[in-house]
Amino acid sequence: MKGDGEYKRKTKKDKAHRNADIYGKYSPKHVRMQEELIEKRLQINQAQKPGNEENLEKNKKDRYKQ
Repeated sequence: MKGDGEYKRKTKKDKAHRNADIYGKYSPKHVRMQEELIEKRLQINQAQKPGNEENLEKNKKDRYKQ
């Protein structure tokens, strides 16, 4: 019969428990959004370092396009 032996069928509950262990109370979508924001902030901070005036102007223009 199916279900006998070592193999255990994975259910929705199993997936929910696994995601809760990995991401905590946040959804995977929320985690991806946070990572994207962190990357954008790093790019902006690097552009604002002294000597990168060109990059700063470029980032300002890009922000206003959106």
